[in-house]
Order: sequence, then structure tokens, then C-alpha cells
Amino acid sequence: RVLGGLTVVLFILVIVLGLALFYATRPDPAAQLLRTAYSHIEGGRWATALRELEATTRTARPGSAVEVAARALAKALRSELNSQVRYVQDLKFQENYPEALKRIAEVESWEPDPETSVALAMIKQDINHYYRQRILDLYGRFVAGEVSYADLAERVQQFLQLYPDIPEKEELRQFLNEARELEVSQRLDALREKFRSERDRKS
Repeated sequence: RVLGGLTVVLFILVIVLGLALFYATRPDPAAQLLRTAYSHIEGGRWATALRELEATTRTARPGSAVEVAARALAKALRSELNSQVRYVQDLKFQENYPEALKRIAEVESWEPDPETSVALAMIKQDINHYYRQRILDLYGRFVAGEVSYADLAERVQQFLQLYPDIPEKEELRQFLNEARELEVSQRLDALREKFRSERDRKS
């Protein structure tokens, strides 16, 4: 999903900021704060940018171009962060866990505000639980002969790639080893049964 809406808003606010600075005939602390906030946005430090924007609105003259730009920019940032959290939630509900985790990592790289970070951490925890439960369900289907070992192995490896430092990593690998041993045993049983059937037909 491309952040087109935010890009347009930022472009407009750059113009507002430029006008505000152009008409400033003396050093303006609020304008300097606004410039600093924008540099934090460009550097991917959104939480710091929001704090600078709050300081800008407190410092700027009410109704000035700088204050209007600071309020609009802060609103755009919060709106985009809320939109990203909702989008990740949608991906979770669709059980598109890899894409959800990828988007969480991207938003976290922006150094968002604490509220957004907490919301993303809770979603990630939910995904961890649901993803692991899905693997357990898949194992049950594997034991019942409904899915292949290859399907189970692919899902477990995908999970471990997404969570390389998960505490249950060794447990899941052991879980996969047991599944492989079970598959080998099932194949041997099938071969024995086939051999017995062929021998019975010949006798």
C-alpha cells in the first residue's frame, strides 16, 4: 500500500512551511521548531516529529501560517499511523500474517509514537498466537493424512523465518522432526501393506 495521501499532504505543508519562512522578517523560534519537526519526519523519527510539532503549536502565534502548518502536519501523521494500524489489523483478520508482520516492521522503522508502538506490539502478539495455533492444527491434519509433510514443513519454516528469536524455536524444530519420523513410519507401513497384499495375491 503506497502512502500517497500522506505524500500529498506533506507536499502541501512544505509549501505552507516555505511561505511561513519566506514572510518571517526576524528569527522565529516556532518556524525553527517546524523545520526541525519536518527533518525528523524525513529521517523516519515520527514520535520525535510529533513532539516537535506540539512544541511548535505552543510557541507559534495563534492563527499564523506556522501554527496552521504544524497542526495540519501533526494531524496528517497521526491519521497515517492510525490508518497503518487498521491496515495491519485487516491483514491479521485475513490471516495474511507474513504481510502483516512485514508492514509492522515497516511502520516500526518510522519510530512511531508510543500509542502506535503498543498497538503494533499487541497485534504482533496476536499473530504469534494465531500462527502457532495454525501450525498445531496443520499438524493434526498431517497426522490424519489430510496434508503432506512438505506442506507442514513449509509452514513451520516460514514461521521460524518470521520469528527467528522465538523462545519456542527449538520446540518447533523438534515438532517438525517428529512429524518427519511419523511420515517415514507411515511410508514404511504403506510399503509393508503393499508387499503383503502383492504376496497374498500371488499365493
